[in-house]
Amino acid sequence: MAMLFALLSACASQPVEDTPLDQKVAQLQKEFKFGAAQRAIENAAGDEQWTEQARQSLLAGNRKASAAYEQAVISEASNLQEEQSWAAANELYQGALRAYPESQALRDALNAFYISRDDFHRKQLLSYRVLRAKRLPEELKRLKLLSESGDPDKYQQGLDEASAIAEALLAEGQRLMARQKWRSAKNMLQLSKALREDERTDTALRVANTRVKPARAAKKLKPELKEVVPEAQRRVDEAAIAASLDRYRYSVAQKNLVDAQQHLNTALALNPDDSSLKREQARLEALITSDVNQRIEQGKYQYSLGDIDKAIDHWEYAYALSPDDEALRERLEKAHRFRSRYEQLKR
Repeated sequence: MAMLFALLSACASQPVEDTPLDQKVAQLQKEFKFGAAQRAIENAAGDEQWTEQARQSLLAGNRKASAAYEQAVISEASNLQEEQSWAAANELYQGALRAYPESQALRDALNAFYISRDDFHRKQLLSYRVLRAKRLPEELKRLKLLSESGDPDKYQQGLDEASAIAEALLAEGQRLMARQKWRSAKNMLQLSKALREDERTDTALRVANTRVKPARAAKKLKPELKEVVPEAQRRVDEAAIAASLDRYRYSVAQKNLVDAQQHLNTALALNPDDSSLKREQARLEALITSDVNQRIEQGKYQYSLGDIDKAIDHWEYAYALSPDDEALRERLEKAHRFRSRYEQLKR
């Protein structure tokens, strides 16, 4: 397969001379230019030298060769991916698409590769951040003592690192909450809170705590120990609901329905039986339906003008509000594939 990839660059610059059709097709196939070979066969439709049966035979052979080539590239790239040789796999895909840009199978495999690569790197980075979050509190204590003896810069750097990691862990906790992985979300949010006091973290952590199922051992507690939620704690929850509603109303006023939906869901998680919150939810759902339809139509208009980036922006916003819309998801994926192919052809 390495020799196959080396041939891509070596053969790409070789011109195809004006030769008989079968020789021309064979030469293009050696250079892995199966799309060009197919066009050459199709353009020979008016050539009396080649019967329809002969052309169809050449087309069938070209399809078989291109399918084998796609399978070989994808298989080799998968092996490189398993070895975590991400750069080599990406280079293999890019080289293959330069030779055969018409291949939908290669483009789909490349998009799937990008998703796997980014997910791998995200998990690696998250593991590092979790490890640092567990070590930083003790490090900050030592750095604070050093700062008092005349080295404040390192302490400030430690605080900056702690704040950045806390923000990243808060985002990860919110992502896990959206996927209803409450226990994992709780762990991330607790690490974030240990690094930095933040109202958003406190609110999210309260929501996660209400959704995490209690351990079985909790059933063995004495009756008098179960009533441990004091009036003060209930007032804190009411304050959190009020804060979430304030953010919700501000987001609605700013026409940011994605944030509005998140803030209202936070309030509902704290008090799911509140009738006023349910009425507000029905009102928001009507606004979301209207906005989603409008965004979809705006995206279609931008797409018809050839402005793929703006179309994708409208559709991604609509999909964030309506993640269960399969037709919208397929429309988005098609637009991303079109943009990816267009960018590859520009290179």
